[in-house]
Amino acid sequence: MDHVKALLWLKWRLIVRGYQRSKVRYIGLVLVLLFALGPASLGGALTAYLGFAHLDTERAVELLFIVLLALWVFWLVFPLVGFSLNETYDVSRLMAYPIRRVHVVIGGIAGCLLDPTTIFVIPIFIVVLLSFSTSGPAAVLIAAALLLLGAQTLALSQALLTFLIGVLSNRRFRDVAIVAVPLVFLLLFMGPNMLLSMSPHAERAASLLDARLSRYICWTPPGLAASAIVSASQGRALDYVGWLSGSAVTAALSVALSAWAVGRVYAGAGHTEGGTVRHRQRRAPLPAWLQGLLLTPLAALALKELRYFRREPRLKLIVVSGLLPVLCVLGPICFFPESPLRGRPVWAVLGAGTLAVLSANHLLFNIFGFDREGLRLLFLLPCRRGTILLGKNLPAIAVNWLAVVLASLVVGLITHAAAYALAFAPFFLAMVLIVASAGNLVSIYFPVRVSRGRESPFGQSAEAGCLTGAVRLGSVFASMVACAPVLAGAVLPLALQRPIWLAPAALAALLYGGGVYLGLLRVAIAGLEEREPAIVESTLAGDVA
Repeated sequence: MDHVKALLWLKWRLIVRGYQRSKVRYIGLVLVLLFALGPASLGGALTAYLGFAHLDTERAVELLFIVLLALWVFWLVFPLVGFSLNETYDVSRLMAYPIRRVHVVIGGIAGCLLDPTTIFVIPIFIVVLLSFSTSGPAAVLIAAALLLLGAQTLALSQALLTFLIGVLSNRRFRDVAIVAVPLVFLLLFMGPNMLLSMSPHAERAASLLDARLSRYICWTPPGLAASAIVSASQGRALDYVGWLSGSAVTAALSVALSAWAVGRVYAGAGHTEGGTVRHRQRRAPLPAWLQGLLLTPLAALALKELRYFRREPRLKLIVVSGLLPVLCVLGPICFFPESPLRGRPVWAVLGAGTLAVLSANHLLFNIFGFDREGLRLLFLLPCRRGTILLGKNLPAIAVNWLAVVLASLVVGLITHAAAYALAFAPFFLAMVLIVASAGNLVSIYFPVRVSRGRESPFGQSAEAGCLTGAVRLGSVFASMVACAPVLAGAVLPLALQRPIWLAPAALAALLYGGGVYLGLLRVAIAGLEEREPAIVESTLAGDVA
């Protein structure tokens, strides 16, 4: 068992060192625990407890099957989605050491207990244990069933990780994972609120529980554990032994599958260091007029920014992270019928878009940070400085605007006012233009170095300092003041019950936002011509060749 302890120590050291690289990662961990994983776990546990406590016996049993199935799927799938974000060791690299395969399997399964998913599952397991324990012996039997379910899930998850390690290490999969993980946390956070908000429509939840899904779920691993828990709670010893035996068989099969996957890696069949060579297909030539348009300096710079956005996972994470506060705050509120925004869906949509404009602005406030060494070459290009700023601004403005419209559209779907998300889209574009104009000045006079690794998920180093943060915060407040006429143009037609006025107001808002952007663009061009050496020095400070 010394090898198992060593593997657990290795997993722990990888996790600790991952957070020792930068203080920003510690802050990110605290924020995830406080605002994502913690609320999702406690919200799920509270929802399950209320259901078990207030439903009748038959429906409580049905709810138990559904809860354990949802937990099993989450516990199984989430490590696959978050593989590139977790700190874990590569099983193939252990082949050089005299470690038995069984120890590798046990160490891998036990190491999964250190993953964040365990923090999410434990409170709900405790609620199940307390809700269905009718006596001391029943509590022991239920705990055994839950432990078997946990062992089976961890073993099966480890087997899938070992099988799919080549796919999970792929860059495109990491791009999907880095965006999917925040969205999964968003669903986990909003899920309990959605269930609680259904209380006035109890017939919907009752119809789901009365569907007797347990007849089908009982043959799955979580269904076997749920059947054993119900048997232990009702004192049916023979049934408990039968269901627990089935759960033990599935756990043993999962461990055997994990051992076989590790054996394939040791045999060289389950993992390859190199990847397959992909040959690009020849594309049909573009029309001459389109080629001429794309060969302009502005189009070339804009395409470069879009290509970099497609390839850089952190840029996608920045946009998604900027939208999470909007959806986490407004989404649950709009689900409750007694919410003041429920009766005013138009204001909910407008508020969601405005908050998204002000929160999803990290791309606009550090436009030179991601270029790093390429920044020297960029400033040596024989093109106007206004072309450089426009080439970097236009893709970022388009991405931020689409993200803002998407956030408002989600809230509009919740409040049955999705049409207003499209009606307010021109106003959101005008506000994004105003924020972009402020972002140009901040990017020129307060540039921030972007770390090479994953120390900072928000695209800046931990050494940025409080001054830069204060300047950005002040710029956001200044942008809010500058956006006041745009908001007035969206609010007044609705307040005066003249929605037909939204069209000319939208045109006026676009002219105003474009005027502010072009006016501050001239100031930014003059500042860029003076501060090019300082920007290069600031963004490359601390990089090691």
